[in-house]
Amino acid sequence: MYEKSKEAFSEQEFQAPGREYRGAPFWSWNGKLEQSRIDEQLRVFQKMGFGGYHIHSRIGLETEYLGKEFMQLVQHCCRYGDELGMDTRLYDEDKWPSGAGGGRVTCDRAYASRYLLFSPKHYPDGFLDRKIVATSRLSKNGDIRLMMRFEVILRGGRLESYRLLKDGEESEHTWYAYCVVTEPLAWFNNQPYLDTLNADATKRFIEVTHERYYEAVGEQFSKTVPSIFTDEPGYHKQESLPSGAAAKDVGIAYTDKMEEFYQARYHESLLERLPEIFWTLADGTVSHVRWQYHDCVAEMFARNYIGTIASWCEAHKLDMTGHVLFEAELESQSQVVGEVMRALSPMTVPGIDMLADRHEYTTAKQAQSVCHQYGRTGVMSELYGVTNWNYDFRGHKHQGDWQAALGVTLRVPHLAWMYMGGESKRDYPSPIDEHTTWYEKYPIIENYFARVNTAMTRGRAVSRIGLVHPIESMWLALGPDDETAQLRRRLDQQFSDVTQWLLFGFLDFDYLSEALLPELYEKSDDAQLHVGKMAYDAVVVPGMLTIRSSTLSYLRTFAENGGKVIFMGQIPQYVDGRISDEAQIFAAQCEHIGFDQNSLMDALDAWREVDVIDVNSHLRADRLLGQLRQDGEERWLFVAQGKHDTRLQLNHWYTMTGREDMSVRVRGTYRVRLYDAMNGTVAELPAEYHDGWTWIRHGFYAQDSLLLRLTPTAEAVSQPYAEEARTVLSEQYLPGVVNYRLSEPNVCVLDQAEYRVDGGAWHEKEEILRLDDAIRREYGYPLRTESFPQPWLEPKKPAEHTLELRFRIVSETEGEEVRFGFESKDGAKLFWNGEGVRMEGHDWYVDRDIHVETLGRLRKGENEVVLRMPFGPGSNVEACYLLGEFGAAVSGDTARITKKPEMLGFGDMAPQGFPFYGGCVEYCTEVETKAGTVEIEIPEYYAALLHVELDEKQADVFAEPYTARFEKVAAGVHSLRLTAYGTRINTFGQLHNCNRKEEYYGPKSYRTSGKNWSYVYQLHQTGVTVAPIVRVLEEK
Repeated sequence: MYEKSKEAFSEQEFQAPGREYRGAPFWSWNGKLEQSRIDEQLRVFQKMGFGGYHIHSRIGLETEYLGKEFMQLVQHCCRYGDELGMDTRLYDEDKWPSGAGGGRVTCDRAYASRYLLFSPKHYPDGFLDRKIVATSRLSKNGDIRLMMRFEVILRGGRLESYRLLKDGEESEHTWYAYCVVTEPLAWFNNQPYLDTLNADATKRFIEVTHERYYEAVGEQFSKTVPSIFTDEPGYHKQESLPSGAAAKDVGIAYTDKMEEFYQARYHESLLERLPEIFWTLADGTVSHVRWQYHDCVAEMFARNYIGTIASWCEAHKLDMTGHVLFEAELESQSQVVGEVMRALSPMTVPGIDMLADRHEYTTAKQAQSVCHQYGRTGVMSELYGVTNWNYDFRGHKHQGDWQAALGVTLRVPHLAWMYMGGESKRDYPSPIDEHTTWYEKYPIIENYFARVNTAMTRGRAVSRIGLVHPIESMWLALGPDDETAQLRRRLDQQFSDVTQWLLFGFLDFDYLSEALLPELYEKSDDAQLHVGKMAYDAVVVPGMLTIRSSTLSYLRTFAENGGKVIFMGQIPQYVDGRISDEAQIFAAQCEHIGFDQNSLMDALDAWREVDVIDVNSHLRADRLLGQLRQDGEERWLFVAQGKHDTRLQLNHWYTMTGREDMSVRVRGTYRVRLYDAMNGTVAELPAEYHDGWTWIRHGFYAQDSLLLRLTPTAEAVSQPYAEEARTVLSEQYLPGVVNYRLSEPNVCVLDQAEYRVDGGAWHEKEEILRLDDAIRREYGYPLRTESFPQPWLEPKKPAEHTLELRFRIVSETEGEEVRFGFESKDGAKLFWNGEGVRMEGHDWYVDRDIHVETLGRLRKGENEVVLRMPFGPGSNVEACYLLGEFGAAVSGDTARITKKPEMLGFGDMAPQGFPFYGGCVEYCTEVETKAGTVEIEIPEYYAALLHVELDEKQADVFAEPYTARFEKVAAGVHSLRLTAYGTRINTFGQLHNCNRKEEYYGPKSYRTSGKNWSYVYQLHQTGVTVAPIVRVLEEK
């Protein structure tokens, strides 16, 4: 990737970046595939500014996965996508996580996921139901087989002694070791998940998936098909005993060849020493077997799954990208992948996922460190998913900004839906496609990040500090919860703290994976630690329990050559997982500081390259992140907001916080140019020069970033910063009520209905998803959740029943013609006020799966619409939509139709007649101004973004200070139009979820219960909620 970044920097490329710098969303193939629909959506992606897309089979795919038609359409995408200037990127699974090949790999149970169960109970061979909810879609149930038995003697919950029992030998203290081959699950198309520790299983996965793509589009690998994505692979989640004295089952990751691998690596048996993994030893220490076991599992996963695929990709000239599970914390990654950095190391484009607007700095820094040390071209991020329909452009820029500052270059927006039918509309919204109102405005975001990439993919990162990754200390802490849970929490908190102290202290660093150091370390005579493509001047050892002997050896040589080694907090008491004073002896020869932020900043200040200081408080900025890159003799500096503004409440971007003036200083003397990635312009910036540093003054608003090109100069002359003069000639508020236009008909969501089956008695009104569940339970059908097998597996069975939904609609007005949007059109009949409705419409609402028919005219009082539809296991029972030129009002759990308002006030649109409306609204008025620069400020709004038109002048607004600025405006009366791009949150969002702390917006967020459920509608504010302010400024 980024071949152009190896050439001389191009101002033209910065202004109009090519496809390689642009995002490539997940493209959900989630229904019946048709070329016309594919072509239409490809043109949408082009219009949105994307440089490609990832073909991603998702929930609802009807066309056979990897079948003839599927592959022909992949080939077509390669051709037509290329014509449109976009790459076709591949995805290696039907849904996720990767490995099962849509079930075609693991139908052979030799390749099925398995684990080792250690138990005080005797289970007969056969199926075991542990009655534990599946974790990360991996079941703990399965076929069990006895492997061996131990006598285990405990004292005070610790391991006193143990011995392997021979056949026929009995003991009162017997523990049993079983192999469990996990059961088939509907999610994996009625097959198990893959044994990701088994190289043969991975090779079979490659045969089923990767080779199939190679046959179809292999000639385009490294051309229009640059990469393939592997998603969330992992293994059985490591379990721990609740207490050392607990006689409970405990499961750990395992594969059939683990004993052979372990013996070859550590020259002893794993299986014969199993008890040492689970318990603390009698003297309070931890056995080296626990450390070696976790190292073994991490290595087998990285080598046998990731490494096997990476080797195939390298041989076939295809980049491998993707991400693994649970990257952010030491404990979580230890439990499902062993070690994230080791797992990512074989990938040519190491990746992360960042869903639900989380800020996992450790996750991004791990991938960036691998990228730096292995000389990879960039980092991939799957981002924006699970944020809900009302996640706006502020969020898109902020989330992309902080990740760009931490090295992300390939943005994979999650998720573009092909269709919205059935469960697909709940597939971790918001969609990033034409189902939104704002998709044609998305080039604002894509152009911006593409321009950032033209600079931040150049040269190499400037990172002088190495931080030894403490993952292996967590392995020692994976013992009984009563002894180690608090320790695990402390290790994770320290990991997060030291990472954020360095990042937000503008002391950029890389993690040093101890497992990867022997491969990457290069011995030298200078005062730097050379690790792959990077060299570090200082290394921090952050409060660890154990350290490798190889790491100590490298650090000793580094220190002897003049390098700086800093031990922080606790000094390791173990070496290679064994009790040793070797680390303590070495630490006594190095600097040792407490585990606190100030001590760390002071100890590393000599290696600082960048700093950012608040002009007013004189304190270091605490919400900004940065990345510095060396590009020949020049440098590039990117600074962005790294946190949501802590002065704002959760999910409230809307309060004005004001500009924060900062002094940015960079080591060296430079000519400074500002590259404005939002509009593609370049400007010289004044700078001051003191004591070998360049100082630049810049004001940051809440969504601001800064991209600087720094060119060394010997003729630097300080130019003091001068605040722009600002003379306000007049200021006025727009009237509270104005004319308006809607971009689409108003909608009243019909999601509560009376119902009956097969002409039986009518049931009382119920919410649509709840009544669907009730009927399925009655007839023994599986509940319609995201965990269905894919429709392509077998032909759709005829519906066995007839379902009728009756909606009672009360109207305060009459005469308005209304239309009805609904799903499952095939075989359906509609009745409006007792009369049959002629089904001849070809129109649709928002998505082709939501068909629209004309009902007729409203009558005053009660109206009734009945939808009669076939019902079976594969039926989609969904909310319906009344559409027309009317108003609507909500009282509690009931909506009624009102007269459409003639005017619209600034304020929440919901109580003004539009409780469910999700389209755009244009506020229309006139404003009289003096001559000058007109500034229109919108202090508060709830929309994806705003578009402002003053006569013929136009501007888009989505970031603080929320102003549109128009120069050289003549005195007089002007037409002012302000468009708020709706988010559809009150149309397709979670209208009955009353959990105010909800932050993970997927299928389950629509099916809450108990205190998190409400029949009363839970509506969000929409529209421009405060009257805009119009100012006239004196023209410069």
